[in-house]
Amino acid sequence: MKKIILKFLFVLASVFIDAQTFVSDFYPNNVAGGVVYSHINGDYLYANTTAGNHFLKIIDISNPVSPFEVASISGNSRDGFCSQVVGDYLFWTNMENGVQIYNISNPANPTFVNSVDTKTNAGGHWQSLAYGLHVDGNYLYVANYAQGSNFQVYDISDISNIIYKDGIHIGDEAKYVDVIGNYAYVANRYNGLKIIDVSDKSNISVAATYDPGQVLGVDVEGDYAYLSTGTGLEIINISIPTSPSLEGSYNTPGIASTVTYDSNSEMAYVADDSNGALIIDVSTSSSPSLYGSYDSSGNTKHISVGSGNAYLSDWNNIIVITAPLPTISFNNSSGDNQWDTPSNWSSGSVPTSSVNVTISSGQTIEVGNSTTAVANTITVDSGGSLTIAKNSDLTLSGNLTNNGTVTLNSDADEF
Repeated sequence: MKKIILKFLFVLASVFIDAQTFVSDFYPNNVAGGVVYSHINGDYLYANTTAGNHFLKIIDISNPVSPFEVASISGNSRDGFCSQVVGDYLFWTNMENGVQIYNISNPANPTFVNSVDTKTNAGGHWQSLAYGLHVDGNYLYVANYAQGSNFQVYDISDISNIIYKDGIHIGDEAKYVDVIGNYAYVANRYNGLKIIDVSDKSNISVAATYDPGQVLGVDVEGDYAYLSTGTGLEIINISIPTSPSLEGSYNTPGIASTVTYDSNSEMAYVADDSNGALIIDVSTSSSPSLYGSYDSSGNTKHISVGSGNAYLSDWNNIIVITAPLPTISFNNSSGDNQWDTPSNWSSGSVPTSSVNVTISSGQTIEVGNSTTAVANTITVDSGGSLTIAKNSDLTLSGNLTNNGTVTLNSDADEF
């Protein structure tokens, strides 16, 4: 008879703060500080810098323990605060030089394709201070850190012939922008969060404003906008975009520069400047709580998340730390109560050793005969039930938190 091998501890439910584990750090070549932003695409990280020659650095992160630089693009002594890869193209803001576009089909050999001059007339003084951007479909949205028309929309369906569609003044210091559906969400610093109706690209308009005093960064997912407000994280309900409302908040000790939401783990990563990285559990949007932190030696300006790690733009360097693993729940969609039925899981797939599992109240799950089950951790809520059948294996990398019922149907149990 096959043994049930349970590699875990039974523990009572508890609340704890996790200090994330250091993986590696990387100092970009010829950059005297100023690493302020990064974007991950596949095995590469694209890092914006604001010091030295203001390079855009392309870094191979296929092995997070040993990242290395593969290419560098000069910013011609102009700051770069944001970047995004779409298909074979890299878009990055370059302040006075507008938005630069490169072909990165071979990341080690980026080639210039086009640029977008975002000049705007402010009282007779032409300014072009492209700060934040977002590409959505055939359109490029630019937050222009200047007076004049400082939120702009461009048609990029023909990358060689980019067409200006419209622009409006929304208040000085437009910083970062995210776009969901027919609305753009702009972190407009002392002018709050601007929600802009972009359904008609040639006639955009401000649909609503949410003003907590200052908004430095924004990341939007589903019905929520996650804001870094200088003093912390605010979660805004945008289910009705024209009527945004506060859902929950978490005050941070430093200057919350930017925020990145990770839907896999339901965590918000707040770059808290001199206080490093704060990882906030936002699975319950009305009551976010601190999950973990990493106190860096520099000033964390932005955090990107990918492949189980978080990448801190920490001014002098890029720091790689472990990221919380995603959590999935058992929902028994098929009705058979079996662990190895993919449709029974919120993710649509059977758990791996890299996920945490939750069995909620009212759910009954069985690791059936001859099933080999794995997970990182399992939490059985009050009213939930987990049964492990004979001739089956359940192997956990971490702990089993049991507040419900766990039944081991075996003649030989090994802990």
